[in-house]
Amino acid sequence: MLEQIHASFFDLSVDLLCVAGTDGYLKKVNRRWVELLGYSESELCGSPMTDFIHPDDVQATVEVRKNFEKGQNVVGFQNRYRSKDGTYKKFEWTAKKEGQFVIGVARDITNRHRKERLALIGELAATAGHEINNPLMIASGQVERILKRLKDQNQLDEKYTEYYQKYNQAADRIAQVVSLLKEISSKDALKDALDDNYLESAQVTKKILEEGFENNKVEEKALLQKILIVEDEPELAELLQEALECEEVEVRIAENGLVALDILKKDQFDVIITDQSMPVMDGKTLIENVFKLKLVSEDARIFLFTGAIHSIFSDADLEKECFKKCELLAKPVSGSALRTLILKKS
Repeated sequence: MLEQIHASFFDLSVDLLCVAGTDGYLKKVNRRWVELLGYSESELCGSPMTDFIHPDDVQATVEVRKNFEKGQNVVGFQNRYRSKDGTYKKFEWTAKKEGQFVIGVARDITNRHRKERLALIGELAATAGHEINNPLMIASGQVERILKRLKDQNQLDEKYTEYYQKYNQAADRIAQVVSLLKEISSKDALKDALDDNYLESAQVTKKILEEGFENNKVEEKALLQKILIVEDEPELAELLQEALECEEVEVRIAENGLVALDILKKDQFDVIITDQSMPVMDGKTLIENVFKLKLVSEDARIFLFTGAIHSIFSDADLEKECFKKCELLAKPVSGSALRTLILKKS
């Protein structure tokens, strides 16, 4: 009776239980082996274990077996087993030697391993996207500078305009790569994690960019008095300042959130444009502190500027009043487009 109970336990386990000999053959396997790999028990026990193991994992498995001769148990060892359909399952092993046999428990971690790999790929994609967005925005800003100077000197002919259009086409191709990275990093991140206000802001920015350089014209009025730009890349901060500053607009720059807080404690601003990823204090932390310390008026506008390609807001963030009142701007965006966006919505 007790033996039947033991057999039932053996077959009820969701893990892969086995008894192996020192000759490298499985002697007994539970039902989970058959269900997961698709072989019969006689097939599994009729060939050396190495016949089922991924070729790249055979040597490591042989080395691990030597631990048993030293009286050591195996914990956390991983290798891959071939299923009958040709795919591989990744197992994590706990095993010990009992007399002339090895008792082993393997856990199928295939999905966990896949998720870890996807998470790593997503993280790398997000980092790559961020590192592409900032230089792309700086390059676009420098091209606009050149174009503006040529126009001011009445030297902007059709050829230069053609060159600018070709640059834009190349920049669009880079933006498409970043868009693909966004899908890899976090599928539908904006759709899933941002509310309509954030989406609307991002869509307005996109629309303005699509209108083109020559169409980004608005009548400049004394609508804004003071703008604070919080950006840790000096070149990008300078480009934004140049794009926004005019007779009616005063622009100040802070290199991180902590410096911005000191400035805001002494002065009031109509618009704050803050980058998200910065040393010392990032954009989200700055915004939370600004609202907590009541450093802006109720009608002040706050833009969170990010080159990240995944959602930077958690569900908890979206419940906070400070983030409901700020607008999301996704890099890259040209200086002229940013100016148009701010003035159009003012």
